[in-house]
Amino acid sequence: MPSYEVIRLGGPVPVHAPEYGVLGVPTLPEGLDPKLFAVRPVRDPNWRERERGRFLDGTYKRPPWAAVVIARLEEDYPDHFLHVSTSDPTKVAFTETPDKGEVDRQTTITPGRYLEKFAKYPDGTPWASPEYIRELASMLLPPDALKFATTPDEIEDVYVRGPRSCMSGDASRFDSRIHPARVYGAGDLAVAYLTVEGTQITARAVCWPEKKIYGRIYGDEARLAHALDAAGYVDGDLIGAKLLRIEEHGRVVCPYIDRHFHVEDRDTHLIISNNGLRADATNGYLMPGYCCGHCGEYVDEDNVQSFQDETWCDDCIDNHTFYCHGHDEREHDSEHFGYVHGIGDVCNSYYEESCYTCDHSGHVYVIDDNPPVEMANGETWSQRASVAVPAPPAVIASGIPEVFAFPIPVLHEVYPTNP
Repeated sequence: MPSYEVIRLGGPVPVHAPEYGVLGVPTLPEGLDPKLFAVRPVRDPNWRERERGRFLDGTYKRPPWAAVVIARLEEDYPDHFLHVSTSDPTKVAFTETPDKGEVDRQTTITPGRYLEKFAKYPDGTPWASPEYIRELASMLLPPDALKFATTPDEIEDVYVRGPRSCMSGDASRFDSRIHPARVYGAGDLAVAYLTVEGTQITARAVCWPEKKIYGRIYGDEARLAHALDAAGYVDGDLIGAKLLRIEEHGRVVCPYIDRHFHVEDRDTHLIISNNGLRADATNGYLMPGYCCGHCGEYVDEDNVQSFQDETWCDDCIDNHTFYCHGHDEREHDSEHFGYVHGIGDVCNSYYEESCYTCDHSGHVYVIDDNPPVEMANGETWSQRASVAVPAPPAVIASGIPEVFAFPIPVLHEVYPTNP
């Protein structure tokens, strides 16, 4: 990035030759005698403004470290203008001295070496531990370091060659003899991973590309977390993601699923869940028994029922749900409204959608079966209640037929008695 100028030699002091302009490379223009001419970097007394401008226009990017670390380094070394190297994204670059700043020359160095040299108190004591320096240094990655495995074969390869865990290694170590990680290749999920020198897999995490979510990280956690964060991913749960359903010898193949430990068996595929069939074994198969989504107890498949996309045991169904006759389905006890004339027990939402309470009798009615009457005083009555109320004397005296008078309540404030 430095600029160069041509100078004339021969005298006691080299003289600038402006007719040759400013050069982008430190090479003499063709035809000039190197015994008479030379090139040198153009000195820029306003180099600090130039360096600040490069952060503003995006030429420079600060290292992906915590703001407190960047602030401390910039406060201690304001003339360094520390940034990720523009030629090697795994390294940092900085202006070593003002003289080098004037000629636009930056020093490129590994992030660990820079921190070891400059992350120190005035007395020379380091303020960053060696472990923290290694963590910070690991965050600078080459652009192609982050990769995604999507097919069953690719996913199995990452688990075979990647960091160690209960699900890593060759398929032969599992009872299933089919690598359980293959079930992640159903289309919803992928396995994010990092490589070093293009071959060694140093970190992995199951992720959901469409939702930009990743789960637990194995291996080089700091680097993979930073790479995924930079790609727009966030740490989250994978509930609802589809898995392949692979059956072998009457048993369903499944890996140990971090954080959730359960799946729902939908016959054609599996769904990651927080309850249902146990997916917390390391032998490559689902565990027998279902986990109740309400009480958390494990029961056999003959004692479970499906309830609102969860699997509940029969006892919890009997003791903590009721049948809503309005919606014709089971609801949780917390949603129970009560009894409605002509219908039976209903839930809160059915009452709000389809019912009302008569302000006169206190009874609850279905709107379609017994439409409400809006009374003159703002109350809501059922038709049978309003018909049963006689018309007030003032209305009878007026000659209005009583059939039109029934929705009007008897209120002395509205219809005072004639003297």
